[in-house]
Amino acid sequence: MLRSIAVHLLLPALALAAGCGQDTSPPSKATERPQFVLQVQPVSNPLTTAEVTAFLEIVQRLPGGQPPEPTLPPVPELSGETPPRDRLAAWRGHIRRQLDPEQIAQSWKHGSRVHQVLSEQGVEPVAFASLMSRISATWVSASLTATDLAKEARSAENRIELAIRQIEEIDRRSRTLREIPPHWATRRDATWASVQELVSLVEFLRLMQSVPNASREEIQARRPALAKLLPSVDESNPFELRDERRIVPTGFEEPQ
Repeated sequence: MLRSIAVHLLLPALALAAGCGQDTSPPSKATERPQFVLQVQPVSNPLTTAEVTAFLEIVQRLPGGQPPEPTLPPVPELSGETPPRDRLAAWRGHIRRQLDPEQIAQSWKHGSRVHQVLSEQGVEPVAFASLMSRISATWVSASLTATDLAKEARSAENRIELAIRQIEEIDRRSRTLREIPPHWATRRDATWASVQELVSLVEFLRLMQSVPNASREEIQARRPALAKLLPSVDESNPFELRDERRIVPTGFEEPQ
């Protein structure tokens, strides 16, 4: 059984749920600020000691001394008439945008305290967002070392396909009726909710698969300092134990 994640807990908000705190930090003085050289990099690039050190030092200067919490992109508005596979593609794109450093950086509007501090440190917001995502992904992945991530991702994709076929079948049969039975609509909505959760799970698992062991070793070496900023996976309870058989409704009953 795998611990599945809810949509709103997908990384990077997952490990950085501590929030940005109150805007109480005094402005940094130009003579005191270090300059950090950070670049946008994928999670698959190993973290370095210099990068983790930069992250810790920059966060100390941010409001509340905590990593800034990203604002999630708006959920795509799709008509109920949108074909199921188009809805699936739109939802998968929405989940992936949540992990995009450009999207995360847009949360920190120009003129905000976070944007100001990053500018004072000579750091581009998108570069810091990239580093923050890499660190948060690595932090969470340490709790999943015993899980066969590839196998679980394939299993989830299979369940997504099953669920989409069920929705398509409901839609096909509905077009032959003047009035759709209420329990058909209920089943369709429940199945679509399962698809959303499963897509979130797949994207999460793929992100975890991309974390290199070298990054885990680097994070482990700095765990005491990072633990003050990033919540314990168990304490933050981002996962929900669930019987996988309940994730996707099975069967389709004819109306009585």
